Order: sequence, then structure tokens, then C-alpha cells
Amino acid sequence: MEINPPHNGHSYFLNEINKLKNKEDLLIVVCSTTVVQRGDFSIINKYDKTQYLLDHGADLVIELPSILANQGGYYFAKSALNLLKSFNITDLCFGSESNDLNKLQTLANYKVSQYNFKNGLYKEELLDLASNDILGISYLKNIDDSINIHLIKRIHNNYNDDFLNQSKIQSATYIRNNLNDQNVCQFLDNDIYEKLYANIDIDKLFSTFLINLDFALENNLNIFLSEDKQLLYKLKKILLKNHIDNFADLINLAQDKNNSRSKIKRLLLNIIFLIETEKIPKQINYIHVLGFSTKAIDLIKNNQKVVTSLKNLDDYIAKKEILISQVYNYLINENLNLDFHKPLIKEKYE
Repeated sequence: MEINPPHNGHSYFLNEINKLKNKEDLLIVVCSTTVVQRGDFSIINKYDKTQYLLDHGADLVIELPSILANQGGYYFAKSALNLLKSFNITDLCFGSESNDLNKLQTLANYKVSQYNFKNGLYKEELLDLASNDILGISYLKNIDDSINIHLIKRIHNNYNDDFLNQSKIQSATYIRNNLNDQNVCQFLDNDIYEKLYANIDIDKLFSTFLINLDFALENNLNIFLSEDKQLLYKLKKILLKNHIDNFADLINLAQDKNNSRSKIKRLLLNIIFLIETEKIPKQINYIHVLGFSTKAIDLIKNNQKVVTSLKNLDDYIAKKEILISQVYNYLINENLNLDFHKPLIKEKYE
């Protein structure tokens, strides 16, 4: 899940999953936290996300690290599933606009090739699919046949809807675009509105981006998602040709039919944090637990990769996560130390 921010649609989604559970089942949620898939900083911090998930039936909340969350759908899904597989999950739930598992499996198995995923999904092959279904295909291409799949139908809106409909469930896009309107409270759960950061000014990092772009080029660094440095040179060329002092103008000039807005935004974050492709381990070496119910204690104890704090971890992804969190603190003007917190514990389980 991404829950950026948690809203009534997510509450519906989790409630439908809880209906599927038997008494002995555990609900594990892998969640992107400080950075989300579109290449943005989250408008709600990781522990407020965790509290929301525990309050809505999750037994274990684990973090999808920012480096792995800040990717296109295929590798976003693959990274999330690799974390879940370490707990030997038996069932996987994800949202779907079509609610047609046979159709999505057919696309995953035959029509959409691995080549498409590496080079961007061709729109003509997925013309009639919405965002959750496209991400669902990514899950299906990375899942074991032994795992049961459950689709939860998306209701009342689509992922990118930026208009108000007549229900209590609005898209996260609409909510994010209207954060300064207190009327969006009715579409959020409990006191979530008070926990949102409505004015994250990423342009505070623009000078850092300029310095690090030059540093990467001068030192021949292969920044993650830069297409072997090609996009670094493209960005530098745009900057030399135009007087630009903000990310929005740069993104508008850099995006094209081969490089979507989200793709450019992901790359910009990787430049800011100097994420080098060759230094990212092939698989994640730890699992950061953000919260759990007492029912999940044995599951945690039996997994040697589990950590409850990133402090003192000698791991590239973990060290970058701490750096990203520190910058996030600067942007939201708080000092949360979220990577070193004790996990949240849900004492009572019903």
C-alpha cells in the first residue's frame, strides 16, 4: 500500500480484506513511506501511516524502503513481493478497477512481455486498463503460483480523478490537490487531516540537486534510473539552455513520450540523494518493521532479517533511508527520528 494519504477508499479496501480473514490469519502490509512511487515525498509520515494500518486490522506493517518505492510499477511490485515472500505469505490482496483476475492473468502471462516492463508499458497494449490494474499485472508477473490472489474492486473513482464525485470516497489525487480545503476532512479517517503536511516545498532542494547533478557527471556516477547517465546529460543540457530555478519547470521541459513526468521526478530524487545503480544490493538484506499486533510476535521472531530500527545497520539502502528521512524532517520542519523509533504495538487483537 501507499496510502498517501489514508482516506475512506483505503478504509474500505482494508475492511474488505478483513472480511476474507480467518481467525488464525495474519494481515501483513508492506507500505511505501517517506518517498512514494510517483517520485514525491509523502504528505503523511511513516508512523502515522503505521498507526492507521494497525487501527484498521493490520497485524504487521513493514516498510518498503524509499529507494525501492521510487520506481516504476514492475520493480515497485517486485520489491514489495520480495519482502512479503520472506514471511511465506499464502494470499495476496490488491486493488483493481476491473476486478477481472482472468483478464489480468492473461495479460501478465501472454500479452505483456518482460521487454515491455523494462522499457515502459506500451499504452496500446493496456489502453483499457486503469492504474491499479496495471500495477496488478506487475504483481502477477512476480507472484508464485502457490499464492492465492484476491482482488478488491476499486469503487466510486479512478486513481487519477481530480474532480469531486458524489460519494464519501474520493481519489487520493483529488485529496492531495485540495489539502488546503478543510472540506476534504469528510473523505479522511478520524484525525488524519491534522497529520498531513500540506506544503512540502521540494524546491528547497533545488540547489542541492544542481550541485549533485554536476558531481554525478564530473565523477561519472551511474545514478539509478538515469538510463546509464543519458538522462543526466539531458537534464544538464536543458539547464544550460534555459534559466530554471524550480523543479516544475525542469520536469515540464524534460518529460517526453519516452520519459513520463513520474519517471523524471523519480530520477530527480535519485540525483538529490546520489543513489548509484551499482551500489544497490540485488536483494534487500533487512526488513524494517514499523508496527505489529501481539498476534504477530512469533512471526517476527522467526525471521532473521527483521529489524525494528535502522540504527547501526551497515547497509546501503538503510543508510540512504536515514538520509532521506533527515531531509524529509527538514522539509516538514519537524524532528521525528522515525528510523530509530521503537515499532508501534497493537496490544489487543480482536
